[in-house]
Amino acid sequence: MDNFLAEILMRIEKAKYYPSVARKRGMTGTITCKFSIFPDGSVKDISLVKSSKYKLLNKAAVDAIKKGAPYPDFPSSFKKNVFISHVDIKFYLN
Repeated sequence: MDNFLAEILMRIEKAKYYPSVARKRGMTGTITCKFSIFPDGSVKDISLVKSSKYKLLNKAAVDAIKKGAPYPDFPSSFKKNVFISHVDIKFYLN
């Protein structure tokens, strides 16, 4: 299960983009999202549990989850038809 979760996070991080307008304006924040992954790797029911004050970053977080799909096969030990996850997506300037 740890590998499955790590793969989900890796795909989201790889798909994440920091909008250039947000960078230029110094917008930062952490967005907590909840979403459902299905056995075919599709993702649905994305919602913001904790949003940023910046709509641009909130949209980028949701887009990263969508673009991370398709997600990997469920582990054989996972016996449900849907995997519900919460993730924090961080946007910070270096």
